[in-house]
Amino acid sequence: MAQTSLKDYRRGNCVCTGAVTQVFRGENTLLEIPVAMKMPLGNLRQDSRTIAMLHREFAVGEEIRHPKIVKMIDLVCENGQTILVSEWLTGRPLTEILREGLDSSAWRVPQIVQDMTEAVCFFNSIGWVHQTLSPDVFMVLEETNETKMIEFPFVRSTRGLRACFRRPDRISNPGRCPSPEVIRGEKTDSRSDAYSLSCIFFEMVTGVPPYPGPTFNQLIHQHLNLPVPSADAVNPNVTPEFAKLLRRTMAKQPTERPASMTEFQNTLKEIRIFKRQPQRPQ
Repeated sequence: MAQTSLKDYRRGNCVCTGAVTQVFRGENTLLEIPVAMKMPLGNLRQDSRTIAMLHREFAVGEEIRHPKIVKMIDLVCENGQTILVSEWLTGRPLTEILREGLDSSAWRVPQIVQDMTEAVCFFNSIGWVHQTLSPDVFMVLEETNETKMIEFPFVRSTRGLRACFRRPDRISNPGRCPSPEVIRGEKTDSRSDAYSLSCIFFEMVTGVPPYPGPTFNQLIHQHLNLPVPSADAVNPNVTPEFAKLLRRTMAKQPTERPASMTEFQNTLKEIRIFKRQPQRPQ
């Protein structure tokens, strides 16, 4: 669907503000359905890099139809504004759920892990590396506990001549789960996404991030240099098998990780996450 006109949308309240963009709840006035509208922050509305990021995200997402990845609907460029329109999801960011603590969220973990792995595995299979996976880019639907990837602003193609010869982009804000190769500005592949995903899973099953650096520089130092922590040492209810898989996938060198997200997903299917499945709080 390509409306390409701002008059076809009505903008509502701001629901999220990031480093360079903000997201509003909106409405498609022709279809009378809710949508999410992402646009640059006010001081960045004419910033070429931010606008290019939105164009790239739409170009990647408009061809994707997967139940665990948000649907991109439209890209409106009008009156000096660039707005990326996607489906509206009734849920909460994974970041918000993690903030509630392990006692409140642990019962959700098995399905969220399955959905996130499925989304990233598919994303990699069609030739893209996300590069900046973090809890912020996943939304958990309140009623069903289904989880979807909602944005992919800094993707890298793994196919074609550009993938072979183009120098990796320096990502100024890689989130809190960057792989060492993203930090160093080196070439990335699905093993990079597996690293970041495992960092998120570590926090989901322990209640604390694997590298809690209070400042950005400290966080980067920890991802590059500190030993890989073990989830079962933090939460004894985590199975040794799952803790071992996370440790392997969070290895500093990509060659020491599972060869692909598909291998990671297949291994994950064969093991349990918790020794005793946490119950949903009353």
